[in-house]
Amino acid sequence: MRIILKPAGLAILLCAVVGLALLAFGRFSSRVGSTAAEKPEKLTGSRLISPEAEKWTLSTQKPAAAKMSMFLDKSLKGDPHALHLVVTAVDPVKYWSAQLIKRVPAPVEANHDMIVRFWGRSKTKTPAYIVFEEGASPHTTELNKVVRFTPEWKLYECPFVTTKDHTDIHANFCVNAGISPGEIDLASMEVNDRGVAK
Repeated sequence: MRIILKPAGLAILLCAVVGLALLAFGRFSSRVGSTAAEKPEKLTGSRLISPEAEKWTLSTQKPAAAKMSMFLDKSLKGDPHALHLVVTAVDPVKYWSAQLIKRVPAPVEANHDMIVRFWGRSKTKTPAYIVFEEGASPHTTELNKVVRFTPEWKLYECPFVTTKDHTDIHANFCVNAGISPGEIDLASMEVNDRGVAK
């Protein structure tokens, strides 16, 4: 059986194909959400760390040196509050010698599907480790991911699955910024527990 398309039918078919391609690309682009002007989809599950609640603690071990401060950036969609971290010296063998820490305020069980999401940038392109770890020695990590920041605001997501219970001693969430000197900005940092991993 042969199908013969007249010019009008061919034009309609071409428009439909182009329209579907644009629609698919638009959906993909909105999921990536890599600019500060776009508001990402709300995370599901139980929020363990939220931008509004827990305060950051800056911890340094000599010879590392760092300072943090808060600022407002109206270009961020939603909450304009952001944190500015300046690392002036590091210990070359301890990337955790300059770190931001938040204690996870709720117990977390093993085999839970977790996600960390935040906006970040670095005009000096300074990298950092995003870490979810035991709250006591030996501070075994469950998430230990290097993020290489760009000078523009970008949305970062780090999914992971817990391998142990953090119930008697709660976990720590950290940004280990002792890799190299530089400046990092962070905003809207949240950690969500999405329940038992499938």
